[in-house]
Amino acid sequence: MPAEDLVLVASASGKTGIPTVAALRERGTRVRALVHGIDQRAEQLQTLGAEVVQGDLLDFHDVSSAVAGASGTVTAAGTFGAIAAAARLPAPAALAKAATARKRRRDPSIGLL
Repeated sequence: MPAEDLVLVASASGKTGIPTVAALRERGTRVRALVHGIDQRAEQLQTLGAEVVQGDLLDFHDVSSAVAGASGTVTAAGTFGAIAAAARLPAPAALAKAATARKRRRDPSIGLL
């Protein structure tokens, strides 16, 4: 994915989301971080260079607004429905779900879709 592309990281302020944002930013990728609340973790994401937006993963409007203009989406959330629904919009071109190894054993849907 070219560095000028925008990637949405949903549930970005958690144990999987923050390292995902950091890795994408280290590669020069533009990142929009969707967080539930603005707190110290959201400020950390801003320090990493991410555009931070607040929203509810269960709200289609919040998610579809966050995904607008993104060429890819990574979700570190256990809740996947609104992300998958929003991904059916014209963007993004790619959708992935990031997870810890423990979650991967429990949820076979995790991985590139």
